[in-house]
Amino acid sequence: PDQLVGKTFLHEHEVDGSFHRAEIIECVKNAEAITDQYLVQFGDREHTEVMNYNAIMSLLNKQIESELDDPAKAYTFKEITDHCKCNAQYEVLVEWECGEI
Repeated sequence: PDQLVGKTFLHEHEVDGSFHRAEIIECVKNAEAITDQYLVQFGDREHTEVMNYNAIMSLLNKQIESELDDPAKAYTFKEITDHCKCNAQYEVLVEWECGEI
């Protein structure tokens, strides 16, 4: 269960159907010391939510299946780390989901 901490996944916003990146930031232990719940932080870094293991795994598996069905989706970026405008074109430095920059 601690292996999930630091993982990210896409989470669909229920209100408008948009997707937000979510990051699992820590295990939440209940009174019986069972770690089946996790604190998840969303793209705006201001909103957090406690989610259970099964819900997270369902979303992760759905994302993996989607990427396998369409290989172009597998190349997702995590964050734009820098940008500049050079000769009327924009150059963007991104951090890929795999950790490469």
